[in-house]
Amino acid sequence: MKRKLQLLVTLSLCLFAWSQNSFSQTVNVDASAAWVGYANVFDLSGTVYQFGQAWGVADLKTVIDVPSNTLTLYPNYNTYNATDTYWANGAIGNKIFEGDTYVENAALAGNTVTFNGYCSSNTISSAYQNFAFIKALDPANGYATVVSVTAPLVTGQNFTITAPSIPTGLIVQYGFTVKGLNANPATQSTSLGNIVVGPAHLNTASFDSATAFKMYPNPASDKLTIESSNSIDSLSFYSLVGQEVLTVFPSSAVSVVDVSSLESGMYIVKTQSNGSVTSEKFIKK
Repeated sequence: MKRKLQLLVTLSLCLFAWSQNSFSQTVNVDASAAWVGYANVFDLSGTVYQFGQAWGVADLKTVIDVPSNTLTLYPNYNTYNATDTYWANGAIGNKIFEGDTYVENAALAGNTVTFNGYCSSNTISSAYQNFAFIKALDPANGYATVVSVTAPLVTGQNFTITAPSIPTGLIVQYGFTVKGLNANPATQSTSLGNIVVGPAHLNTASFDSATAFKMYPNPASDKLTIESSNSIDSLSFYSLVGQEVLTVFPSSAVSVVDVSSLESGMYIVKTQSNGSVTSEKFIKK
């Protein structure tokens, strides 16, 4: 009896551990999300930490455009003050300023988290570090960074970051960093450039040369239409960790699929038609 009880306890613990880390959550750049700001300040070497604190998004000079669903990231001008020797030496900045613009969501802890987006333009000066990130902080240990993964922001390219199996109890953040000399807005506001980011780009109609396959609208929140030059035998939707979440059998060349039950995020749609299989990415809004 004692051995059976031990086995049951062990099995329960294993199932609990598996359940805490077996889910995948995908987040995308969304201008309407609750973006916040944080500043980390360093000396001119960029290695000696001075202080860090919450900072207004607008004060970081991040411009959030909800109608166009974009964020524009700038070098920071907010701290520059020519008469304050802590921040400036009279002509240029006197500190290295790291501005972080991000969304914070503690509910993402305990999951594998993927952050997707698209960089439509990056003209920022090469003197500034800039990247997208996922971080996880430990509130029980002075908010130490436990997880940190990054991706470059390249003009005309999507980015994808995945942080696998983030432990429970952490605070998860995803967003963007711009780090460099605090700039002088009087002389540098137009010369240092900026970065424009938005949701990951997928064609509204995607074609496969062999099967004349197309899928639209993409992203979609309710109905997804898939067309093929041949009768579609099956459509299977997979999460980014390979879990099959939806399968339909249209037996026609045009299929309108109800995707409203799917969680928001990116999926792989496999279409089987006339003996061939085509895979396409699909974003559920």
